[in-house]
Amino acid sequence: MVFSLAESGSGWTYSVIYNLPQSVVISSPNGLTAGSGGVLYGTTEPGTSGGGGAVYSLTPPTSDGDGWAENTLYTFGGTADGSDPHGVAIGSNGVLYGSTSDGGLGYGTVYSLTPPASPGGSWTENVLYSFPYNGVTGGPTNLVIGPQGALYGTTNYIGGNTISTVFVVEP
Repeated sequence: MVFSLAESGSGWTYSVIYNLPQSVVISSPNGLTAGSGGVLYGTTEPGTSGGGGAVYSLTPPTSDGDGWAENTLYTFGGTADGSDPHGVAIGSNGVLYGSTSDGGLGYGTVYSLTPPASPGGSWTENVLYSFPYNGVTGGPTNLVIGPQGALYGTTNYIGGNTISTVFVVEP
């Protein structure tokens, strides 16, 4: 579920914003990023509908009594494009950047999702880098956008003498 915490006079108020359906996610969603207009962007691990996870958006209600609107922006195939996405960062022109911990050449990908030219169209996914299996480090985790659009991240530890790596993918 997606929830909010709002500060009140004597503490915090908890509210459920949206319950993600089981067809979208079988286990915990992986973080949220706030975009313009209050739109929230998030990722899910592989769900019951197959594939390798998804990137979704939640658009706030337009009038009182309406609920948040969920839209699946992209579903990963689980192989070349990656699997098990970890959050997104928002770049210029609304382009989303993220990483997957599996798939690609073995240990995940760094990808971009470009918004459609017209409302209701499909988002376009582009793999920017595929991490090869090297037997030491695992796939990448969340990304941050640095100066001139460079994408920075870290990899998971899986064994050997290397604990983790810090990487950069430059435009």
